[in-house]
Amino acid sequence: MVLLLSTVALLVARPLVPGEDPAFLSSLTDPGGPTPTFLWFLLAAAWALRAVLTRQSALAMGWVDCGLLALAGVYFLSAEFAPAIYPARLTAWEMLGMAACFLSMRQAARSQEELKPLWNALLATAFCVSLYGLYQHAWEMPALRKQYEGNLQKLKEDFAKQNPGMVELDEAFLGQLKDRVLQPHIFSTYSHPNSLASFLVLLAPSFVLAAVAAFRHPYPRRALAFTLTLLASYCLAIWFNFSRGGMGALGITALGWGAWHAWKNPPWRKWVFSAVGAGLLLAAGIWQAGFLDSLWTKEGSGGMKARVEHWQGTWRMIQAKPWLGVGPGNFGNFYTSFMNPATEEKIKDPHNFILELWSNAGATAPLIFLCVLACLFYALCKKPNQVDSPPGVQEVVNPIPPWIFYLGGMFGLLLGFVLRVEYRSTNDLISECIGALIRTAGWFFAFGILENLSTSKREQVMALALGLVAMLINLCLSGSVLFSSVMIPFWACAALALNASLPAGQFRGIKPAWGFPFIAGVTALYAFAVFIPLATAHGLALQASREGHSPGMDLGQKTIRGMDRVGHLLNRVVGPYLEAARLEPLNPRWPLGLATWYPVVFVEATRRGDPNALAYGNAALAAVEQAEKLDPQSTETALARYHLRSFFAERNKKEAARQYRDAAQGLNQAIQKDPYEAKWHYLLADTLVQALKADPNSKDKGTFQGEIKKHSAEALRLDAQFQAPMRKLTPPERIKALEWKAGKVLPTPK
Repeated sequence: MVLLLSTVALLVARPLVPGEDPAFLSSLTDPGGPTPTFLWFLLAAAWALRAVLTRQSALAMGWVDCGLLALAGVYFLSAEFAPAIYPARLTAWEMLGMAACFLSMRQAARSQEELKPLWNALLATAFCVSLYGLYQHAWEMPALRKQYEGNLQKLKEDFAKQNPGMVELDEAFLGQLKDRVLQPHIFSTYSHPNSLASFLVLLAPSFVLAAVAAFRHPYPRRALAFTLTLLASYCLAIWFNFSRGGMGALGITALGWGAWHAWKNPPWRKWVFSAVGAGLLLAAGIWQAGFLDSLWTKEGSGGMKARVEHWQGTWRMIQAKPWLGVGPGNFGNFYTSFMNPATEEKIKDPHNFILELWSNAGATAPLIFLCVLACLFYALCKKPNQVDSPPGVQEVVNPIPPWIFYLGGMFGLLLGFVLRVEYRSTNDLISECIGALIRTAGWFFAFGILENLSTSKREQVMALALGLVAMLINLCLSGSVLFSSVMIPFWACAALALNASLPAGQFRGIKPAWGFPFIAGVTALYAFAVFIPLATAHGLALQASREGHSPGMDLGQKTIRGMDRVGHLLNRVVGPYLEAARLEPLNPRWPLGLATWYPVVFVEATRRGDPNALAYGNAALAAVEQAEKLDPQSTETALARYHLRSFFAERNKKEAARQYRDAAQGLNQAIQKDPYEAKWHYLLADTLVQALKADPNSKDKGTFQGEIKKHSAEALRLDAQFQAPMRKLTPPERIKALEWKAGKVLPTPK
């Protein structure tokens, strides 16, 4: 009972917690995402232990489980050869966590008494997520647009107050934040509308089945009305999410299902041929008429033209590293070197699950994934007449009290709420509480309706299989195959469908005595080598950032109250970052944090005449070098070198020329990794101008002047090419670049 309750709780909690950054590439990502993964490992070990103690004949494992383990193994292999090992290993662990989820669900849903309530819990979770999305559309998003539209400065100030020291508030990040806040598409509990679309598409056929079940049985009319309300609300959420890929995937799945059923009836086959022919002619007519121009045109939300550009850049990346890929979590760093020069958006995934797997872990990853899907759908489709129990074999029915599932749902909703607010600002607490109340009411309302509906195992298999197909079609245009918040529900549905497709008692696998030591060992390894250090280090860094507040761009102007400012910084800010770096020596985030705060210590120590001031400055440079070693392909580490050297140049006029030259080297490294950023070309030209002003008689004057003109011209060219505000220069920067390009305000050569 306890394990079943825990399974329901995790099944409910996972979609409520954002998990779209498995590699922890953003400084805003918190351990709330990996926590459900850790709990899935614990649950899998607990189910294996139960199988040992109760002397079960086998753990329910098959080819799909083996394929998922093999896929995780390929990811771990690719991670060891990745430039940045830390995000690669985290992503590989997330893949292994999906296998743990699949195993746990197969152990939990061994009979219809367990399978149907687990299916109901998934549907109730999907409904509460969609209901919260509708609340967003009706209330939260209009309020945000009213508050921040046309007021970027207020958005910057409010975000800095709510997230002190968490991220550098440059124009690029503010542009992304503005797009996020003002976007018209609902995202509910997810971090991106595309992730929500995949989740909604996955369970849409199951909601249709629930409505059919309510319609055909002699239930009270209010049950049918309530079920239709669930379906209508769910459809509204899909519409307001407005994912063309998601809606297209549902349409293709529905048409394919109808054509397949018609094909099974020979008299209807001619109608299938006629319908397909008419559909092709209609599609050709629509294409020629130009009605799909808005779909194909590149736009802010991304059209098909943008998708094709992303795929072309990804294919060039695959050609460069076909066998092991660039490494899990390393896609974004490499993509800027292979992207189309005219592409506006810098993506973190290619928006296609085959290309995503291939580019991350090499050619074997998509092959294994496709083999896993083939094994899964073969098991779901073979011998459909044997889904129900054969004659003489009865399912072992152990009535499970309904309160087990209600209590599991309550714990899941509570866990999701705690993980959402644990690492967030207290300013978000009221809105999160309102959202939690809406989700809780929606979940219990939906589960109470669904538990009274009766569906056969064959119908459940069909609905779940159609949902899997629809989501895979959507994943051809959307990137979320590595996101546990999206793929955990996918593999949970796959496990339920696979168990429902088997006759009673036909569960095969490995001996529990063999499986438990392996699962327990993997769980312990993840706990002590990954999760506990990650959670502890993040807590220390969060405490340090809030203690010291953000130094901003001008580090020297930040002061901290107290008599011993240097001691305060070293003990309350730098110390926690050093401990975080000790706990996670492969994480470049902590050296970058030290490179941000050591200059503050340097300034305070210099003001006090501390003889160790120079040591603090050198420690900052050493931290940047360490970050560059841990993530050599990242532009963030190169830009950190630029900011740090520029900072020292402004405070040491005697060494300014040398420091500016070193700062220019950092920008050159960033441009080599991402040559299509106008702002960086402008900053490089500006840095070289400052170097010439600091040393007018430099022997490299002629070279510098040529580089200034070159990068000024490139900055202006890129500025004219792109339309996105974050990719453009400001008017004052544009004026300076024009002057430098024309050779003005430069020191005249002797």
